[in-house]
Amino acid sequence: MKKEIKPNRTSEKLELSKVKLDSLLKITIGINENLSTDELLSLFLSILYQDLKIGKICLFVKREKWELKLKQGVSEEILAFDWQKVEEEVKGIKVISSGDETFLHPFDVIIPIQHKNHPIAFLLLGDFDGEKLEVSPIIKHLHYIQTLSNIIVVAFENKRLYQDSLKKAALQKELDVARDMQRLLIPNRLIGNQFYQFNSLYLPYEEVGGDYFDVIPLDNDKVAFCIADVSGKGVSAALLMANFQANLRALINVASSLEELIVRLNQKVIDSGGREKFITFFVGIFDPISRTLTSINAGHNPPLLYHNNQILELTKGCTILGMFDELPEILVDTHQLQSGDKILCYTDGITEITNYEGVEMGVGPLINVLRSSTIEKLADDLKNKADQFRGASPLPDDITLLAALFK
Repeated sequence: MKKEIKPNRTSEKLELSKVKLDSLLKITIGINENLSTDELLSLFLSILYQDLKIGKICLFVKREKWELKLKQGVSEEILAFDWQKVEEEVKGIKVISSGDETFLHPFDVIIPIQHKNHPIAFLLLGDFDGEKLEVSPIIKHLHYIQTLSNIIVVAFENKRLYQDSLKKAALQKELDVARDMQRLLIPNRLIGNQFYQFNSLYLPYEEVGGDYFDVIPLDNDKVAFCIADVSGKGVSAALLMANFQANLRALINVASSLEELIVRLNQKVIDSGGREKFITFFVGIFDPISRTLTSINAGHNPPLLYHNNQILELTKGCTILGMFDELPEILVDTHQLQSGDKILCYTDGITEITNYEGVEMGVGPLINVLRSSTIEKLADDLKNKADQFRGASPLPDDITLLAALFK
């Protein structure tokens, strides 16, 4: 009778060690060759399921919420976990007991993968149903599985961070283009002559703001000036504002009146913004021969007119541009100006500056500076007032000022 030859356990261990090393090498090569996330997951599943004989596998990775990245041997319907409780209770490898109510029980072990003491993934493992084993392969290979899981999840995280960096770089390029575009929109030299003198200040809150102002010489020594604020920020706001400026400059010399100009600009904003973007806008035209100022305020902060030692708010006009197909009513404001009259146009970024108590600055300091400052110093004096008022408080928005002296 032949004696039964038992398998050599040393050979089995060596073979298993070789499988583990080969698997680790495959993962490493895959990461170095920049395999996709799905390809790495498929390789990881093959190692756990086929090589290590683990029956139930789930990998959850944290993004904005916990996402299921890998599933084997269980139905998705049972994978409803209280993730807040999981994060609070699972700080290390946890063996799931039958009396543990935190998790559902196709699983035997949960392995957290952490970064800076915060979980970024959980690997849930369970043996095949009905299989009687001396030692569970999960327990037998636990240290190896933990190492492999960390390598895989860190690779995912590095891929995500790399993709994020590419997106940020692309966004930065867009912002650079938008910022350059906006620099072209904002006049860096304001005209002045024997009839009027302009001064301005522009401080964008972000790299690309939504504020805009312009000064446009017209025929017969007339001059148009305007200030606007686009809803939103960034590239889309800059593009809309560039489009708006082009339309304004094209229309202001051909429109028969300010009313017609506003009607046509309103339609252009609707066409460009698709009713998702709006523009507050003030436009004035000064005629030095008749010394009249005509203006329309389309929902913008009322410019302050210093006239005959009084401060007037220029509120007449219409609703915000881009909101209605047909503007309900358009009112034109007219003022007969005197030598020495001044006007200050501004966006709400300066009036909404707050101090350490949370109190807004309002229009009071603007009125005081308009009364007392020369046109050359007006913008700087107002900036100094704003800085003194806010102290260490941050700016809430873009700050844009356009002032004029009518000689």
